[in-house]
Amino acid sequence: MNTFKKKLLGVIGGVTLSVTLVAGSVSAAAVTSFGDVKKSNWAYSTIQWAIANNVVKGYPDGTFRPEKQVSESEFLMMFISAYQPVKPTAGQKHWADPVYNIAKNLNWPVNGISNDAVGRATREQAITRGEVANIIAGANGVNFMNDEAIRYLLSENLAAGKTGNTVAGYKGKDYLTRAEAVAFIQRVKTKGLTSLKERPRFPSAPVTPPAPVPIPNGIKGVQTAIENVINGSSSYKGYTTEASDAGFVIRDASSGTSVAYRQAESKSASGRVISFLASETASLKLAVETLQAAGVKVPDNFVTTLQNAVNTRKQTEQKVGNYTVTVQPNPTAYDTVVIYFK
Repeated sequence: MNTFKKKLLGVIGGVTLSVTLVAGSVSAAAVTSFGDVKKSNWAYSTIQWAIANNVVKGYPDGTFRPEKQVSESEFLMMFISAYQPVKPTAGQKHWADPVYNIAKNLNWPVNGISNDAVGRATREQAITRGEVANIIAGANGVNFMNDEAIRYLLSENLAAGKTGNTVAGYKGKDYLTRAEAVAFIQRVKTKGLTSLKERPRFPSAPVTPPAPVPIPNGIKGVQTAIENVINGSSSYKGYTTEASDAGFVIRDASSGTSVAYRQAESKSASGRVISFLASETASLKLAVETLQAAGVKVPDNFVTTLQNAVNTRKQTEQKVGNYTVTVQPNPTAYDTVVIYFK
């Protein structure tokens, strides 16, 4: 192995995401799964798709770390690798130089385009959902930025909002996890982006906001049950719900989003209930109420199980009727706990 390859492996293994660089440029055994991505994980099938399509290879220890934030350089490497091989370039100084050269040639709006100390440092910063929207819009051959880029993705069904199919619901300032990055790329590729395009020099014409998306009956039924709980208890005064075609969120007027419900995308996928205010008993109780409304008959004292998971930071799994329920505290957001059911 030559010196360049050794340095490249060292950088990727020790500092950044281990992703596909180019066939033959990194010698590694074929990856078929990751030890830290269980079948109950909401992104399991998506991550398996990424493995099969040479989008990711994971870390040297055999993990994928799906909840870890992804940097701009890592996202670019995964995104471009989903469409074409990424080959090392002459005079390469940074492991991601090849993808930044591609992004520069295609006029994409990336922050780490400068190959100096400042630019290379910027490459390792976590990327936001809004910045991803700017890149994906550019890759589709249009020049939109920020809110217009988000509107474009929503109108073309290239992305879904986190709490609603609107610019606000898209949550452009939120950072992207590795699992979410792979989900973004899979959706973009399966929804019609067949090749990477050059971004026009001048801004494109504004996008017409997308028409409201019908709420599936399954989601609407769970939402209605939760609204009845909210309206019937003085403890939830000021709480409201907002639904999309993927699920719904429960908001507290004073604290913001408290709980989210996400319907399983397929029969093989898991449904999710997420408490974003897990240090507050009200949020955990609503999470339990949401599980029960979705047909997962956890007992009322399941709140204690959630509290223990938050305090110990340990994942738990148990059978509840015909469901397998997995409680997973977010490793980087202390106040967030995700409950998967399948």
